[in-house]
Amino acid sequence: MFRGHVASGRAVALGVVIALLLAVRPAGGASLLDVMEVTHCGQVVGDGEVGELRGDLDCAAPTTFPFSAEGVHLSAGATLRMNGFAIRGDGSGVGITCFGPGEPNPAPCTLEGPGEIRGFWAAINGAGCALVARDLVMTENSNGIVAALRCRLEATRIVASDNTELGIWATEVHGRDVDASRNGGPGVVASFDIDVRRLRAIDNGREGVRLARFRGGDGRIVDSVVVRNDRLGQGFDIAAAGRLRLVRTQCGRSAKLRYRRHPETNGYRPRVVGSFGCAQD
Repeated sequence: MFRGHVASGRAVALGVVIALLLAVRPAGGASLLDVMEVTHCGQVVGDGEVGELRGDLDCAAPTTFPFSAEGVHLSAGATLRMNGFAIRGDGSGVGITCFGPGEPNPAPCTLEGPGEIRGFWAAINGAGCALVARDLVMTENSNGIVAALRCRLEATRIVASDNTELGIWATEVHGRDVDASRNGGPGVVASFDIDVRRLRAIDNGREGVRLARFRGGDGRIVDSVVVRNDRLGQGFDIAAAGRLRLVRTQCGRSAKLRYRRHPETNGYRPRVVGSFGCAQD
């Protein structure tokens, strides 16, 4: 009887400990049992896991496949906390990958700063996904975010500036307090729709904002500054096909586009058919 009571007591105590671990959840909702340490390049954070970056990562291209630098791979439903550290590349590869199932409403890959990603072909690359990014700086890459294939981006307090090509390109771009400036190409490209507040897109080589869907998308830009862009083109700060509302937004020139099929190339070419009411339109 005494031994039975001891065994029963141990089982109860173990159950209490497990219950407490499951109940005490870090920010982001995952239990302590789901947290993993991220300490080396090429590490994978799985669905439902929270990766805690424990130091700067310096990632270089290996001499074997994939022959390019790899930062951290996130599965759909994974979270990476940068904890103030940096992920740096050698000019190749991707800092953070997020490739989802391509189904409607996938579980998001979540990136939580503060943190910095620099020195990659793309700081973040995703497809078929939902991507949540907060408090991140992406600079001195070829591209900031490349998530153009069925990927929805929710960005809050991020910087995608001073990249040699583009700042942000996603299928859907929803953001607050975003800076996409001084990129060699466009600042922000949305394939289907854009809804941003307090965007700064200044001094980009191409448009500050481009809404690129051939048949017209939907967009809203609120309380933003989009000026001095497209120095390599016709000087358009904003170019969009479809509906776009500018609310308390400062911009220089804009172009309302319509895409027509070109008979010689069988592709589509844009034609300027109007504007959206910027200062110099």
